[in-house]
Amino acid sequence: MRMQNLRNFFASLLIGAFFLSTPIVIPSQEPNVVTLIQPNRGEILYAGKVFEIQWTTSGTGGNINLQFSLDSGKTWTDIVYFPNPAKEPGGLGAFVWLVPPVSSDHSRIRVIWSPPLGPSVWDISDLDFSIRKVEAIFPDVPFEYWAFQEINSLNEVGILSGYPDGYFKPENPVSRAEFAKIALLAFRLPPSKPEFSTFSDVPPDHWAYQFIEGAVKAGLIKGYPDGTFQPEKEVSKAEAITILVRFLAWPLVSPPRQTFFDCSPGDWFYSFVETALGGGLLPLDVPQIVRKDDSGNFLFDPSLPATRSQASYLIYQAGKASLLKL
Repeated sequence: MRMQNLRNFFASLLIGAFFLSTPIVIPSQEPNVVTLIQPNRGEILYAGKVFEIQWTTSGTGGNINLQFSLDSGKTWTDIVYFPNPAKEPGGLGAFVWLVPPVSSDHSRIRVIWSPPLGPSVWDISDLDFSIRKVEAIFPDVPFEYWAFQEINSLNEVGILSGYPDGYFKPENPVSRAEFAKIALLAFRLPPSKPEFSTFSDVPPDHWAYQFIEGAVKAGLIKGYPDGTFQPEKEVSKAEAITILVRFLAWPLVSPPRQTFFDCSPGDWFYSFVETALGGGLLPLDVPQIVRKDDSGNFLFDPSLPATRSQASYLIYQAGKASLLKL
C-alpha cells in the first residue's frame, strides 16, 4: 500500500510538471483602434468658438470619452462620455465642442474608446493645438463673424493683412493678382522672376510679377487664350476653387449628376468644383460659400467674384487638407 502511494505521488508530480511547462494559449484578438482626426497639428482654436472634434474607431459599440488637456497631457478634463456613434468599423464620429475660455499653447485632445469586450484602448493625440482668447484684430471682423478664425489665422502668419485704415473689408472682391499672391504665400511656394514674362499684361515691373510667375511655375494658374492674365480682374469663385484643387493635386472627378444647379458637366470648372466638394473643400452647410434657391437647389455662383472672406475661408481649408499649418 505504501509503495502504491509513492507511485501515485510521483505520478502527480510528473503530471503537474507537464502542465506547468506547457504555455497557456490565449486566442489572439484584433487590436481595438481609435484614431483622432481633428484638431490638426498646430491648429489654433479660439476660446468660446464652436469646434468639431472628429475621430474614427475600428469597431462599433462601446463608449467614447473625449478629454482635453491644457498642460501637454499632465492632467485631463472630460468633455463628454457617450455611446460610440460609429455605425460600422472605421466609421467617423464627431462631437461639437465649445472651446473653454482659456489661453494655452500646450493643449491636447484624446479619445478613449471602451469597446463592449476587452480592455479600454485609447489613442492619445500627439497633434498639439493652441487655444487663444478672442481678440478681434479688425473692427469689421468681430468674433461672431462667420470667417473670423480663418481671417485671423491668415493675418497672424502674414498671408493676409488689412487696409491702411485698420479695416479688413471682408466683402471686398479679390483680384486675380491678389489671389495668386495669397495662394503662393499660404502654400509656401517660391516666387519666380523669369527674364521674360509669361503674360503680355504682366511685365516684370508689375507689383505681383514674381507671385504670378511663381503660381504659373507651380501649375496653379493659366492665362486667357489671347496671352493675357488680366491681373486686376476680380477672381471668380470657380477660378479660386480651380487654383486650390490644382495645388492639392486631387484626381479630378466628373460625376454624371451635378451637385450644384449652376455648375453643369459641360462647364470648364465642373470637375474642379465637384472634386472640391468631394474632398471637403466646399461645405454645403456654410451659406456664405454655398447657398440654396427657393426650390432647394444648391447654388455655387461660380462666376461671382470671390470676396476676401471667402478667399480666406477656402485657402485656410485647403491648407488644412494639405496638412499645412496656416
